[in-house]
Amino acid sequence: FSLRNAEAITAIPILIRNLDNGDYSIGASSVVSTSQIYDLQREGVSFISTMHASANLITVANKLSLPILCGVTSEKDAKLALHYGADALKFYPSSMVSPDELQNIAIKLSFKNTLPVFVAGSVQAD
Repeated sequence: FSLRNAEAITAIPILIRNLDNGDYSIGASSVVSTSQIYDLQREGVSFISTMHASANLITVANKLSLPILCGVTSEKDAKLALHYGADALKFYPSSMVSPDELQNIAIKLSFKNTLPVFVAGSVQAD
């Protein structure tokens, strides 16, 4: 659920109660504050996703053992996310990085085949 939707924070616990039986993992995206991370952890989400790499958000998520996918748009963002312990990188929006740039970043930072990488937002077939 995207926290950009005002109803997400109330819908998440309902989904967790009804669907989180091992077949589904319920998470929240567009997380922008540490208070949201604490609230979501209390509600029982399995993971969170941010739109940008933030040392503060990563640190709190790690403290709570809550997997975090960090939005990144550059090598600098990816380095920050990796340094603070992000569990995965989400290149967001995808229009900010070409497939060749993504591969170059993966090679430079040595996370190719070792860290989950997602591409999200405005994904194009080419």
